Amino acid sequence: GVERVYINDASSTAFALMKQNAKLNKLKVIISNLRAHELLAGRHKAKDKKFGYVDIDPFGTPVPFLDAGVKALVENRGGIIAVTATDTSALCGTYPDACLRKYGAKPLYNYLMNEAGLRILIKKVQEVGAQYDIALTPLFAHTTRHYMRCYLQAARGADKADKILQQIGCFQGAGPMWLGKLWDEQLVENMYRQAVGNKLISVETKNLLHTIFHESQIQVVGFYDLAAMHLKKVPRLQSVIEKLWDKGFKAARTHFSPTGIETN
Repeated sequence: GVERVYINDASSTAFALMKQNAKLNKLKVIISNLRAHELLAGRHKAKDKKFGYVDIDPFGTPVPFLDAGVKALVENRGGIIAVTATDTSALCGTYPDACLRKYGAKPLYNYLMNEAGLRILIKKVQEVGAQYDIALTPLFAHTTRHYMRCYLQAARGADKADKILQQIGCFQGAGPMWLGKLWDEQLVENMYRQAVGNKLISVETKNLLHTIFHESQIQVVGFYDLAAMHLKKVPRLQSVIEKLWDKGFKAARTHFSPTGIETN
Protein backbone atom coordinates (compact mmCIF):
# COMPACT_ATOMS: atom_id res chain seq x y z
CA GLY A 1 0.00 0.00 0.00
CA VAL A 2 3.01 2.34 -0.11
CA GLU A 3 2.70 4.77 -3.02
CA ARG A 4 5.99 6.65 -2.77
CA VAL A 5 9.14 6.66 -0.62
CA TYR A 6 11.25 9.78 -0.19
CA ILE A 7 14.86 9.70 0.98
CA ASN A 8 16.46 13.02 1.80
CA ASP A 9 19.64 14.49 3.25
CA ALA A 10 21.04 18.02 3.26
CA SER A 11 24.55 16.65 2.71
CA SER A 12 25.62 16.55 -0.94
CA THR A 13 27.90 13.60 -0.18
CA ALA A 14 25.06 11.64 1.39
CA PHE A 15 22.86 12.58 -1.58
CA ALA A 16 25.37 11.10 -4.04
CA LEU A 17 25.74 7.92 -1.97
CA MET A 18 21.98 7.49 -1.69
CA LYS A 19 21.64 7.64 -5.47
CA GLN A 20 24.40 5.03 -5.87
CA ASN A 21 22.81 2.73 -3.31
CA ALA A 22 19.33 3.08 -4.80
CA LYS A 23 20.69 2.16 -8.23
CA LEU A 24 22.69 -0.74 -6.83
CA ASN A 25 19.65 -2.16 -5.02
CA LYS A 26 17.17 -1.28 -7.80
CA LEU A 27 15.00 0.80 -5.48
CA LYS A 28 12.16 2.94 -6.79
CA VAL A 29 12.56 5.88 -4.42
CA ILE A 30 12.57 9.66 -4.74
CA ILE A 31 15.91 11.05 -3.58
CA SER A 32 16.40 14.69 -2.73
CA ASN A 33 19.14 17.01 -1.48
CA LEU A 34 17.11 19.43 0.64
CA ARG A 35 16.94 20.67 4.19
CA ALA A 36 14.56 18.42 6.11
CA HIS A 37 12.16 21.31 6.69
CA GLU A 38 11.87 21.91 2.94
CA LEU A 39 10.99 18.30 2.20
CA LEU A 40 8.56 17.95 5.11
CA ALA A 41 6.81 21.21 4.25
CA GLY A 42 6.14 19.90 0.74
CA ARG A 43 8.40 22.37 -1.02
CA HIS A 44 9.50 19.91 -3.68
CA LYS A 45 8.36 18.81 -7.12
CA ALA A 46 6.17 15.96 -5.92
CA LYS A 47 2.54 16.48 -4.93
CA ASP A 48 2.82 15.03 -1.44
CA LYS A 49 2.14 17.49 1.37
CA LYS A 50 1.45 14.94 4.08
CA PHE A 51 3.15 11.65 4.84
CA GLY A 52 1.86 8.43 6.39
CA TYR A 53 5.25 7.71 7.89
CA VAL A 54 8.00 10.18 8.76
CA ASP A 55 11.41 8.93 9.92
CA ILE A 56 13.74 11.48 11.50
CA ASP A 57 17.21 10.00 11.91
CA PRO A 58 19.75 12.82 12.27
CA PHE A 59 23.25 12.97 13.67
CA GLY A 60 22.79 14.18 17.25
CA THR A 61 19.53 15.63 18.52
CA PRO A 62 16.28 15.37 16.51
CA VAL A 63 14.78 18.43 18.24
CA PRO A 64 15.28 20.92 15.31
CA PHE A 65 13.26 18.64 13.01
CA LEU A 66 10.33 17.71 15.26
CA ASP A 67 8.05 20.63 14.45
CA ALA A 68 8.22 20.09 10.69
CA GLY A 69 8.03 16.32 11.15
CA VAL A 70 4.86 16.40 13.23
CA LYS A 71 3.13 18.87 10.93
CA ALA A 72 3.93 16.68 7.91
CA LEU A 73 2.02 13.68 9.32
CA VAL A 74 -1.33 12.50 8.02
CA GLU A 75 -2.65 12.62 11.57
CA ASN A 76 -6.30 11.91 10.73
CA ARG A 77 -5.38 8.46 9.39
CA GLY A 78 -2.94 7.41 12.10
CA GLY A 79 0.32 8.63 10.61
CA ILE A 80 3.47 7.48 12.38
CA ILE A 81 6.56 9.47 13.27
CA ALA A 82 9.79 7.65 14.12
CA VAL A 83 12.52 9.58 15.92
CA THR A 84 16.14 8.70 16.61
CA ALA A 85 18.36 10.51 19.10
CA THR A 86 22.11 9.92 19.27
CA ASP A 87 22.84 12.66 21.79
CA THR A 88 22.64 10.15 24.61
CA SER A 89 25.19 12.09 26.67
CA ALA A 90 22.47 14.70 27.21
CA LEU A 91 19.53 12.33 27.61
CA CYS A 92 21.43 9.99 29.95
CA GLY A 93 22.66 12.68 32.32
CA THR A 94 26.31 13.22 31.42
CA TYR A 95 25.39 16.77 30.38
CA PRO A 96 22.18 17.61 32.29
CA ASP A 97 22.23 21.27 31.22
CA ALA A 98 22.13 20.20 27.56
CA CYS A 99 19.16 17.95 28.31
CA LEU A 100 17.33 20.80 30.00
CA ARG A 101 17.98 23.15 27.05
CA LYS A 102 17.04 20.72 24.31
CA TYR A 103 14.37 18.55 25.91
CA GLY A 104 13.11 20.68 28.79
CA ALA A 105 13.77 17.95 31.35
CA LYS A 106 16.19 16.81 34.03
CA PRO A 107 17.81 13.43 33.23
CA LEU A 108 19.07 10.68 35.51
CA TYR A 109 22.68 9.59 35.77
CA ASN A 110 22.38 6.10 37.26
CA TYR A 111 21.29 2.62 36.21
CA LEU A 112 17.89 4.02 35.13
CA MET A 113 19.36 6.60 32.76
CA ASN A 114 18.58 4.76 29.52
CA GLU A 115 14.90 4.35 30.30
CA ALA A 116 14.60 7.87 31.69
CA GLY A 117 16.35 9.29 28.61
CA LEU A 118 14.02 7.43 26.24
CA ARG A 119 10.97 8.63 28.16
CA ILE A 120 12.27 12.22 28.04
CA LEU A 121 12.72 11.94 24.27
CA ILE A 122 9.15 10.67 23.87
CA LYS A 123 7.85 13.48 26.05
CA LYS A 124 9.53 16.07 23.86
CA VAL A 125 7.97 14.69 20.68
CA GLN A 126 4.55 14.54 22.32
CA GLU A 127 4.79 18.16 23.48
CA VAL A 128 5.47 19.29 19.92
CA GLY A 129 2.45 17.33 18.71
CA ALA A 130 0.20 18.73 21.42
CA GLN A 131 0.90 22.26 20.17
CA TYR A 132 -1.12 21.33 17.07
CA ASP A 133 -3.79 19.28 18.90
CA ILE A 134 -2.11 16.06 17.81
CA ALA A 135 -1.87 13.18 20.29
CA LEU A 136 1.20 10.99 19.80
CA THR A 137 1.00 7.52 21.34
CA PRO A 138 4.10 5.29 21.53
CA LEU A 139 3.89 2.04 19.55
CA PHE A 140 7.46 0.85 20.03
CA ALA A 141 10.63 2.23 21.63
CA HIS A 142 14.10 1.03 22.54
CA THR A 143 17.64 2.02 23.40
CA THR A 144 20.46 0.26 21.57
CA ARG A 145 24.16 0.97 21.90
CA HIS A 146 24.65 4.69 21.20
CA TYR A 147 21.11 5.70 20.25
CA MET A 148 17.47 5.87 21.35
CA ARG A 149 14.52 5.35 19.05
CA CYS A 150 10.75 5.71 19.35
CA TYR A 151 7.75 5.26 17.07
CA LEU A 152 4.58 7.25 17.81
CA GLN A 153 1.16 7.18 16.13
CA ALA A 154 -0.76 10.41 15.58
CA ALA A 155 -4.40 11.14 16.28
CA ARG A 156 -6.01 14.57 15.96
CA GLY A 157 -8.02 16.14 18.75
CA ALA A 158 -7.44 18.54 21.62
CA ASP A 159 -9.02 16.09 24.10
CA LYS A 160 -6.75 13.28 22.90
CA ALA A 161 -3.68 15.51 23.16
CA ASP A 162 -4.70 16.51 26.69
CA LYS A 163 -4.94 12.85 27.73
CA ILE A 164 -1.41 12.27 26.46
CA LEU A 165 -0.08 15.23 28.43
CA GLN A 166 -1.75 13.90 31.57
CA GLN A 167 0.61 10.91 31.44
CA ILE A 168 3.70 13.13 31.61
CA GLY A 169 5.34 13.61 34.99
CA CYS A 170 8.47 13.17 37.08
CA PHE A 171 10.20 9.98 38.31
CA GLN A 172 12.85 9.75 41.05
CA GLY A 173 13.60 13.47 40.81
CA ALA A 174 13.99 13.43 37.04
CA GLY A 175 11.68 14.66 34.31
CA PRO A 176 9.21 15.62 33.21
CA MET A 177 9.01 12.49 31.08
CA TRP A 178 6.47 10.13 29.52
CA LEU A 179 5.14 7.78 32.23
CA GLY A 180 2.76 5.75 30.06
CA LYS A 181 3.26 2.60 28.02
CA LEU A 182 6.29 2.30 25.78
CA TRP A 183 4.90 -0.48 23.61
CA ASP A 184 1.73 -1.61 21.88
CA GLU A 185 1.59 -5.20 23.14
CA GLN A 186 -0.10 -6.67 20.05
CA LEU A 187 2.35 -4.98 17.70
CA VAL A 188 5.33 -6.26 19.71
CA GLU A 189 3.93 -9.78 19.70
CA ASN A 190 3.40 -9.68 15.94
CA MET A 191 6.95 -8.40 15.41
CA TYR A 192 8.38 -11.08 17.68
CA ARG A 193 6.41 -13.93 16.08
CA GLN A 194 7.45 -12.85 12.58
CA ALA A 195 11.11 -12.58 13.61
CA VAL A 196 11.30 -16.13 14.97
CA GLY A 197 12.72 -18.40 12.29
CA ASN A 198 13.29 -15.54 9.84
CA LYS A 199 16.83 -15.95 8.51
CA LEU A 200 16.91 -12.39 7.17
CA ILE A 201 16.66 -10.91 10.67
CA SER A 202 19.84 -10.63 12.74
CA VAL A 203 20.34 -12.46 16.02
CA GLU A 204 20.77 -9.09 17.74
CA THR A 205 17.35 -7.93 16.55
CA LYS A 206 15.72 -11.24 17.50
CA ASN A 207 17.19 -11.04 21.00
CA LEU A 208 15.97 -7.44 21.38
CA LEU A 209 12.44 -8.39 20.28
CA HIS A 210 12.46 -11.44 22.58
CA THR A 211 13.32 -9.29 25.60
CA ILE A 212 10.88 -6.51 24.73
CA PHE A 213 8.12 -9.04 24.04
CA HIS A 214 8.27 -10.19 27.68
CA GLU A 215 8.98 -6.66 28.94
CA SER A 216 5.88 -5.31 27.18
CA GLN A 217 3.66 -7.67 29.16
CA ILE A 218 4.48 -5.73 32.36
CA GLN A 219 4.85 -2.07 31.29
CA VAL A 220 5.84 -0.37 34.54
CA VAL A 221 8.03 2.71 34.93
CA GLY A 222 11.55 1.84 36.07
CA PHE A 223 13.20 -1.46 36.97
CA TYR A 224 15.50 -3.06 39.53
CA ASP A 225 19.14 -3.65 38.73
CA LEU A 226 20.94 -6.40 40.64
CA ALA A 227 24.35 -4.89 39.87
CA ALA A 228 23.29 -1.60 41.49
CA MET A 229 22.13 -3.17 44.76
CA HIS A 230 25.63 -3.70 46.23
CA LEU A 231 24.84 -7.24 47.32
CA LYS A 232 27.56 -9.41 48.86
CA LYS A 233 26.52 -12.21 46.53
CA VAL A 234 24.60 -11.37 43.37
CA PRO A 235 21.99 -14.06 42.60
CA ARG A 236 21.30 -15.39 39.12
CA LEU A 237 18.94 -13.09 37.23
CA GLN A 238 16.70 -15.93 36.09
CA SER A 239 16.37 -17.33 39.61
CA VAL A 240 15.17 -13.95 40.92
CA ILE A 241 12.63 -13.70 38.10
CA GLU A 242 11.34 -17.20 38.85
CA LYS A 243 10.98 -16.46 42.57
CA LEU A 244 9.03 -13.29 41.82
CA TRP A 245 6.62 -15.29 39.65
CA ASP A 246 6.33 -17.90 42.46
CA LYS A 247 5.28 -15.06 44.80
CA GLY A 248 2.53 -13.98 42.41
CA PHE A 249 4.32 -11.07 40.70
CA LYS A 250 5.11 -10.54 37.06
CA ALA A 251 8.80 -10.25 36.22
CA ALA A 252 11.02 -10.18 33.13
CA ARG A 253 14.40 -9.06 31.91
CA THR A 254 14.61 -5.51 30.59
CA HIS A 255 16.47 -4.45 27.47
CA PHE A 256 17.57 -1.29 29.31
CA SER A 257 20.17 -3.24 31.33
CA PRO A 258 21.68 -6.75 31.12
CA THR A 259 21.33 -7.07 34.92
CA GLY A 260 17.91 -5.40 35.19
CA ILE A 261 14.53 -6.87 36.13
CA GLU A 262 11.18 -5.28 35.34
CA THR A 263 8.44 -6.29 37.77
CA ASN A 264 5.15 -5.12 39.22
